[in-house]
Amino acid sequence: MDDNKLLTLANGDRIRLLRHCAMLFEVFDLQYASPATISRCGMVYVDPKNLGYRPFYDRWVRDKQAKYSEVMGESLNELYLKYVPILIDRIFEGTSGEEILEPMKFITPRTNLNLVQQLTTLIDSMLPEPSDNVPQEVDQLERLYVFCVVWSIGGALMAEERDKFSDFIKTSCGLMLGSSSLYDNYYDMDSKSYVLWDRKVPEYTPPANRKFNQILVPTSDTVRYSWLLNQIMALKKPCMFVGDSGTAKTVTIYSQFKSMSMDKYLVLTINFSSRTASSDFQKNFEENIDKRTFKQYGPKSAGKQLILFIDDLNMPKIDKYGTQQPNALLKFLVERNQLYQRGGDLELREIVDTQYVGSMTPPGGGNNKVDPRLMSLYSCFNITFPTNLAIQKIYASILEKHVTEFADEVKGIVEKITSATLNLYFQICEKLPRTPVKFHYIFNLRDLSRVYEGLTLSTLDKFQTRDSIIRLWRNECMRVFSDRLVNETDRSLVNDQLIV
Repeated sequence: MDDNKLLTLANGDRIRLLRHCAMLFEVFDLQYASPATISRCGMVYVDPKNLGYRPFYDRWVRDKQAKYSEVMGESLNELYLKYVPILIDRIFEGTSGEEILEPMKFITPRTNLNLVQQLTTLIDSMLPEPSDNVPQEVDQLERLYVFCVVWSIGGALMAEERDKFSDFIKTSCGLMLGSSSLYDNYYDMDSKSYVLWDRKVPEYTPPANRKFNQILVPTSDTVRYSWLLNQIMALKKPCMFVGDSGTAKTVTIYSQFKSMSMDKYLVLTINFSSRTASSDFQKNFEENIDKRTFKQYGPKSAGKQLILFIDDLNMPKIDKYGTQQPNALLKFLVERNQLYQRGGDLELREIVDTQYVGSMTPPGGGNNKVDPRLMSLYSCFNITFPTNLAIQKIYASILEKHVTEFADEVKGIVEKITSATLNLYFQICEKLPRTPVKFHYIFNLRDLSRVYEGLTLSTLDKFQTRDSIIRLWRNECMRVFSDRLVNETDRSLVNDQLIV
């Protein structure tokens, strides 16, 4: 980087940078740059507040004008001015007109440009082709626009912020949108109206092989997140689910994969852990692609799309320079669809016919933060905990289907067993919090699933009476909850709840 532009290697070789060549760096921050390095670079600081998100939106609107009509472009600009700036200000600055409120919180860091990018992606996924009857006027597009705003600008908001955001939109838009939360409604393109997600929930049917880990009871949550994933994947854009452990992120994603035609798709799942290295990730990925042309690589089965699903994206350890190396490689792959060959000629390979899906737990509480520049490449959705009513429905449905052939007295206590299990679970979560001494007191919906997995192992010949099923239920609760507790005081709490 000096004026002589000469690099001397450890073996004595020298590499000279030609006069017509220059080096350009794009970095997130200068935390690990030395003063000697900084003094040799011309610095340009790009403040996101100065550039903003409007240029990106304007370019997208010009594309829509070229594809549809000028009327479409004017309508999209009018709706943008009505909704986007005030919602961005409400979330990031906490401003609502002249009133100053608390800014809203995201489950993972997002920028205003990320939200606008996600908005344009969702609108693209819902607009039909120009040959179809495309809504173009403001009054025709507004409800569709509001729906996309909810799941883009508000898609990654914390669960407790969603009602505030929904109410703010309702008071700002002037439309009659009903009393239920906007997050509970789906915009039907055929009827041009909002429909509750509950109406799209199919009936639960147990898996044919009876494997508990393949059970997914459809709820309004699983239906809407599967639909959102499908919309993003239809455009071949990356999608990320962020949520706490036990919110069925992975199960929902696999359920959507199963509903897709396997004649067109291949799924590669890579589970990241604290010991995953970038070389491990690249090796696993390259084992599933083949050479197509000179420097072009794609899935081994020609004519198919490879879906790369990264589970637990935030797990790789952070090195001394603050980098998660597998995620740094993933960012390069998702952003450029390219990979360098390791060793050999360091060939730059172009990756084709590949899509990217991920899931992770939110940062904090021992979970690593993920590079915001990687997250900006994904459309992110907060996978919230199901409501108590949904949890009741999920586990009652599993047990009801299992005891279909059992005696009537066994069938009659399904609802009571479910209510008692949930009551025990909520009492434990409230009264036995995690502490430095009891650091393993982590209770989530997976614990409920373990109880019900034990119950579904019951057979008709061994459990013919009501009392036998209750004894099994008590045993499973003791196994899952009591066996983890460290003293008699905590265990007596669980025992007392079971007796009650």
